[in-house]
Amino acid sequence: SQRPGFRYTWIRADRGLFQSHMYIEHRMNLGVVDRKGVSDLTFLDLFLLRECAAFVGTFGSHFSKVAYELSVGQKGYFPPYASLDDPWSPLRPIASSRECAGLQCLGR
Repeated sequence: SQRPGFRYTWIRADRGLFQSHMYIEHRMNLGVVDRKGVSDLTFLDLFLLRECAAFVGTFGSHFSKVAYELSVGQKGYFPPYASLDDPWSPLRPIASSRECAGLQCLGR
């Protein structure tokens, strides 16, 4: 049920393509999921999340960090947040600038 004073925004989308024991990046590379569908839904989620007045998520996830940092950038201040795992810290490259198992690492 909705609470007075709150505005709710959601999208109806099939999130089944994200349900797997395998990372979405690997499934996209294997052609198991539709790249356009994944990217469209990902960007839509990020743009909706940046509009939130407060953020509840997991900062162990780069996706959540990006969503929160987009919100900070748009608003010009740090909106209230609750992390369900790690404390917030600025997003930074996850590896030094070198090749990682045949993939280009962030930070290069």
